[in-house]
This record gives sequence, structure tokens and C-alpha cells, in this order.
Amino acid sequence: GTFNGDGHTITYQASFKRNTTANGWWEASQEKSDHSLFGSVSGTIKNLNVNANVTLSGTSNNMNVALICGTLKENGVIEYCNASGNVNSTVNPEQGGGSDAGLLVGESSGTVRYCTGYGNVVGAGYVGGLIGQMKRESYRSESATIMGCSFVGAVTAVSPIQVDLADGYGSFAGGICGHAEGSGFLRAEVL
Repeated sequence: GTFNGDGHTITYQASFKRNTTANGWWEASQEKSDHSLFGSVSGTIKNLNVNANVTLSGTSNNMNVALICGTLKENGVIEYCNASGNVNSTVNPEQGGGSDAGLLVGESSGTVRYCTGYGNVVGAGYVGGLIGQMKRESYRSESATIMGCSFVGAVTAVSPIQVDLADGYGSFAGGICGHAEGSGFLRAEVL
């Protein structure tokens, strides 16, 4: 389906807390959760302005947090949206993995285009100004895409303990995207 914000603004404040119930790394990797205005999206979100402050805490793994969408699936699209505010993920990972945090999307396998982000993002794991992590859903999937987007603000990656991520230990931060797995596609365009 399609959610057309028609240029309207949604303002909200949310605080989430989640503690792992996993026993070991494998169970922890299966406890994925999304914390955002929209949890998991495989449709289209467009023409929407979001002004929010989101806080995520606890001792868990594989949590995606953002102002608009927690997880953007392979066929999902976010376009012509603006996100302003703050994302603060103070997750203390017990089994490794941390959280994917961004202003627009926590984890994206889809397409984000012609969007802007203004604010601050803090997290343990993959932390990006717009998207925490871009990745393919499977080896047959198309590459995740971000194009014609901009970000103004601050991105901070913290490691309260040693975080066991796929590429090593610690947290990873980027102004646009914290981590692009496989062959994520970034394209700059003059707007």
C-alpha cells in the first residue's frame, strides 16, 4: 500500500525499552524488532514530514530505530519525506549486534529518495544520519538505494560494551549511512 502524507507533519515523542530473552548468539540474532512511526514497511511512504524524538533503551540486539521507519523492506520506498528531531539508542547489547539507528530508516533493503534529515542520531551498532544500515534481504535481492537525499546534524556511535558486529568489534557511524552491506547504491543528484 501507499501512505501519502500530502505534505502534512506528524509530531510525536516515543520511548521504547526492550530486554533480550535470548540464550546465546543464535537466539539473539532472531529477536529482531522495529521501533518507529512505521515498524516494517514493504509499501510506499511519501510526502510526509515527521518531527519527533525517539529513545530506545534496554539490553537487546537487532533493534531498528528511526523517526519514520524501523525496517524498509526490499520493495519499500520512502520518497519526498522530511525527518527532524533526535534518535537516541542507548541499547546495551548482551549478545552482540546492537541496533541500527537513523533519522529516516533504521535498516533499509529498499529505496529512499529525495528525503532530508535534520537532527541528531546516537546509537550502539550501525548509526547513520539518514539510514543506520543498508543491506540486501537475500543474495537474489536488488541493492538498497538512497538518492537525492541530504542530512544536517550530528551522528554519534557509542559502544557501552564490546559489540560483536559482522565486520568486527565496536560501533560504526556515517553521515548518510552507518553501514552499506553488499552493494548498496548511493547516488547524488542536483535537486
